[in-house]
Amino acid sequence: MLMRPKKKPIPKQTLLDTSTYVPALLSTLNNRLTSGASDLYLTYFGIGINEWRILTVLARWPECNAKFVSEESATHVSVISRSLREMQNKGLVDIDASVWQRSLSLTPQGQALYDQIARVALIRESLLLEGFTPEDKEVLLDLLKRLSRNIDLVNAYDPAEDDQENSLPVGTAEEGAPGAR
Repeated sequence: MLMRPKKKPIPKQTLLDTSTYVPALLSTLNNRLTSGASDLYLTYFGIGINEWRILTVLARWPECNAKFVSEESATHVSVISRSLREMQNKGLVDIDASVWQRSLSLTPQGQALYDQIARVALIRESLLLEGFTPEDKEVLLDLLKRLSRNIDLVNAYDPAEDDQENSLPVGTAEEGAPGAR
């Protein structure tokens, strides 16, 4: 049985119901999908999720640069750079250093690996959408795209700039509590 640490009670109005809080649901779903994919891809193909993300970007946009891969995959550029060096050593990507921004492309071996994993990824997507109609998938895609369009708005939110009536207390977290400074 999972033991939860004893905490001081939090006023009910600040409790989040993680079964209906959209960011928690999306985060948990993403973490589980990513972990499962990474384990599977490491076991069967010898690469992890970061390398898979790079393969997917380069398969779609050959001859792009690391900054573009970073932005497109929402992965920090240092992770992309480190993964690219490893992938180059494995013969999966070509890094053309003769151009200013270092043009990246898949090698034939990288393209073949992408093709193999893409097939598996599509099967995993099909299993994830089990019980969904084609119309359900369209609605889901539309909702996810709408959420994506709001990311900059969400990330730009600063509670210190909020009006007093709707603002959350800032800097009042107890020491040792989540969010404490």
